[in-house]
Amino acid sequence: MDRSWARIGWLYALGVLAAAQLGKMSALVPLISIELAMSLTVAGVLISLLEIGGATLGFTAGLFVDRIGVRRVLLTGIGFFALAGFGESLAPSVATLVGLRLLEGAAYLCVVVAAPLLIFRTAPAGRQGVALALWSSFVPVGFALGATTSGWIADGVSWRAATLAWG
Repeated sequence: MDRSWARIGWLYALGVLAAAQLGKMSALVPLISIELAMSLTVAGVLISLLEIGGATLGFTAGLFVDRIGVRRVLLTGIGFFALAGFGESLAPSVATLVGLRLLEGAAYLCVVVAAPLLIFRTAPAGRQGVALALWSSFVPVGFALGATTSGWIADGVSWRAATLAWG
């Protein structure tokens, strides 16, 4: 396998890990609700915050990538994920958790805008379609991974450990 496909594999894995953040909260909300006295309305907001950012800021994020550089945006997203996961594991309140989820939304947007561009640039000539077809599966794979792994960690340790594991 040539190096370009190895790099594409890493970029795909980053996308899967980003999409795992979409699924993790659905498994963790019952435990968070008990510990932090969170309402169902706020739980719904907490679950959907990542996609709200993408729906409202996706185009703007694309312009941002052109302005500051695709690699820098990708690395920023990775850093934001680390900060958000660490912060979520220590969150003393629902308000703090919502704020950190917003940061996670920015991280998600950075990764899902930058990674496919890097995949396209990395793929061998004439194979960009195949590489992007692989990319198209990152959300369902990541969502399933996030929901099942987060539930497993929360059952065995705690919801806080699950958020830390993703950070």
